[in-house]
Amino acid sequence: MTQALHIFRKDLLHQKVDLVIYFALLMLTGFLVPTGWPGRWYSNEMLPLLRSLLQVAVPVFWLVMIARLVHEEAIVGDRQFWTTRPYRWSSLLGAKLLFVVVCIALPHFVMQWCLAFYGGVSPFVRGFPMSVAMHLLIVWIPMFLFACVTSTLVSTFFTTLGSVVAWMGVVAFILGGNGPEADAPFARWFLAVFFAAIFAFLLVLLYRKRSFQLGRILMGSAGVFFLLLIFSVSKMSPASLGTLLLKARYRDGAAPQLHLQYVPGRFSGHAGQNSSWLLAVPVPIELLGLPEGHRLHNAAMQYRLEAGGYSYTSPWRPTALTPEGMTFRVPTSVMDHAGQADAHLSVSLAAEEIAPDQPQTTAIRNRFAIPGGGSCDATNPPYEGRSAATSVVCHFAYSVPYPIETDATMTQACPVPKVPMQVPSYDGGTGFDPLTHWPVRTGATGPSRGGSCEVQSLTTTIYRPVTRFRTSLDIPSIRLADYLGH
Repeated sequence: MTQALHIFRKDLLHQKVDLVIYFALLMLTGFLVPTGWPGRWYSNEMLPLLRSLLQVAVPVFWLVMIARLVHEEAIVGDRQFWTTRPYRWSSLLGAKLLFVVVCIALPHFVMQWCLAFYGGVSPFVRGFPMSVAMHLLIVWIPMFLFACVTSTLVSTFFTTLGSVVAWMGVVAFILGGNGPEADAPFARWFLAVFFAAIFAFLLVLLYRKRSFQLGRILMGSAGVFFLLLIFSVSKMSPASLGTLLLKARYRDGAAPQLHLQYVPGRFSGHAGQNSSWLLAVPVPIELLGLPEGHRLHNAAMQYRLEAGGYSYTSPWRPTALTPEGMTFRVPTSVMDHAGQADAHLSVSLAAEEIAPDQPQTTAIRNRFAIPGGGSCDATNPPYEGRSAATSVVCHFAYSVPYPIETDATMTQACPVPKVPMQVPSYDGGTGFDPLTHWPVRTGATGPSRGGSCEVQSLTTTIYRPVTRFRTSLDIPSIRLADYLGH
């Protein structure tokens, strides 16, 4: 431990100039991020450009600092001075990781905390630690590994850049262009644990054995295997890992009072073109047993269509039950084979039932808190020809586990209707801004006519979980073509 602290102190002294520049960049970033929030008005048109430039400069500076940190005691080669010193590999690795956590991750975390306080949102929510964990696993530790298997800053930079481009290209090829699919439950945690295990193994191997050639091979193999794992988790086909995770979270029969019902012969609307090869076919299927005011959250459906000797099983895809029924996304090739035939249809629905809490009304002030951990600002920006129209912008933390609905109560003289604001659940990410921002829409699109359009109060409704369930429906005879419309 003492040796690790001595190495850490030496790295601090060697990178003190870099750290001063990094802290200055973070302070400037923290100052500029709020200029992009809705309702903030600045006359300097260069601020958005500077903000965008910093979002590129800071990650590049991360790479430079981490590469210099690792190359101080480089693993590549066998003629480094440090190999003649009595360094323990565990102390060396611990010192380097301590530098990443204390000098790179912690200042970034503090900057996000300051932004949260400035936005009026408590930083003590799960979204902020999640953001740091995602940065460690997706950004900082991969940069660290690339620096371990390269010998110069230039080679580290181009290896990282090439890997990012290749990674994004392969992911876009694997996941893109096949229509929307449901999100696999637990996928984020499952992949994070797997990521952490692979990174820990590689770091121990590289620092204990100093076998960088083997490390390069294992890093490439791990990247390929992880892409296959992402494919298995993200593709929601019947036999995929993502489907197994979904079935583990949504238990069959967990809510026996909720069941699907098919209303034959009731035309529910017109089919739409979901994509160039996918039809959105509304089928009159309704969910019975859902109490009034309750909703479905993260609903997904899968169906199996059999007609003659032809059968098709869809992946799990997001769905919504509307008064018109349930929308099926059917490939045009499937519709050509079985759309006109008398088919057997099996439908499975997986969803979470959520219930509304008692609505709470909050009077408008310059800044005020609303239920759900949000904070709202009231401003009067002169835009779109209006000189005194009140605008309200609400801020929420990275992670909003369940939807929040906010209704604006307008002054009686306002000639436009209120429009509810829907804040969907959100898991956050690796951006610089730790908050999400939702303008309260008043419905006004031009100069107010006949009176003042000002928001008097906000009524907020938070939804809470009730149960997760899975239910099925078997339709012995149906013709999907009957619901295509004309």
